[in-house]
Formats: sequence, structure tokens, C-alpha cells
Amino acid sequence: MTDRHSLRTNATLIHRVRNQYDEASWEEFVRFYRPYIFAVIIKLQVNTDERDDLGQKILLGLWEKLPSFNYVPEKSRFRTWLSAVIRNQVYTYYSKTNSELKKRYGLEAEEGGDNKPEIYDIMDKEWKIYISNLAWDNVKEQFSEKSRSCFLLLSEAKSPQSVADELGLDVATVYVHKKRILDKLYREIARLDNELG
Repeated sequence: MTDRHSLRTNATLIHRVRNQYDEASWEEFVRFYRPYIFAVIIKLQVNTDERDDLGQKILLGLWEKLPSFNYVPEKSRFRTWLSAVIRNQVYTYYSKTNSELKKRYGLEAEEGGDNKPEIYDIMDKEWKIYISNLAWDNVKEQFSEKSRSCFLLLSEAKSPQSVADELGLDVATVYVHKKRILDKLYREIARLDNELG
């Protein structure tokens, strides 16, 4: 579980991790970004036996490039630069292995093509999933077990009435539990997206 109080702003972390000899900052950086990187790798159908190697190459590439990266949060998001590094490493990987997949994900420039490559849609989707899961881990202990159960059952597309029946609650109470959790969850998603993205 991520300790939200130990999470520093992304700008501060990026500044600290630019010092390649600050091992604690690098470990914090890897703890936050490695799950996202690997989610993208898996979604891009990288062979199971090559995922760790590619993930390590991406992290090594980040470690090498971060000292010269000039992060200006007002001008662009860190995630934009991170996505470019991931894309370039995946491009190199597919250049050696599978040109068909390289073309499919938009890793290869096509003449006259002005559509956004699929890899960026994949990275955006995986980022949203990653941040949502991280946010849930950060807020779930702030709610009772009954509230969490109610929310999780609703997220499985169960009707409020069936959740109320299953948990022995009034339907109105089900809606209250859902609203309380969603309010806190959305705030935490926004905070994490701002700090990590």
C-alpha cells in the first residue's frame, strides 16, 4: 500500500532523481512508475520472457536521461516525456522483433498519417487505470468494511437494490456509501494525477 503522506510532489521527486547518486529518490521513482511502465509493456503484447528486460531498459533509459531533463510543470506534463521514453524503447524492441506490431501501435511513421498512434491511447488508458488503483489503495482504509463492500459490489455492475439486499442496507444508504467513496476517490485521483503525471 502506498503511504500518501510520503508522496512528495512530482516536481520535487523529479528534481531529486536527476541526481543519479540519490538512491533513495531513485527507489521512490521506481516504486511509483514501474507498475505503469509494466502495464504498458503487457498491453503492447511484449513476450512474457522479454518483459523484465524491456522494463529494465526503459528504467535505465529514464535514469540516463533524467539528469538532462528540464521539467517545467507549467509547460508540459512529466507523463508526456515519460511516454516518449517508453515509446522509443518499445520502438527499438519491436524493430528487432516484430515489424507488424510496430506498425500496428503506431511506432513506425507512415506517410500521410496524421492519426495519433495507438500506443498513446494505450498509455493514456493504462495511466488512468494505474492512478485509479493507486488512489483506491490510498483511500480504502478510510472507510468501513461495509462501505468498501458496497462500493466494490456496485463497481461489479450490481444494482443498488441487489447490493442493499446482499448487505442488509437501505438503498438510500447504498447511494450514500457510493457518494462518499467516489468523492474522496476522485479527489485522490486528481491529486495523484497532478503529482505523478
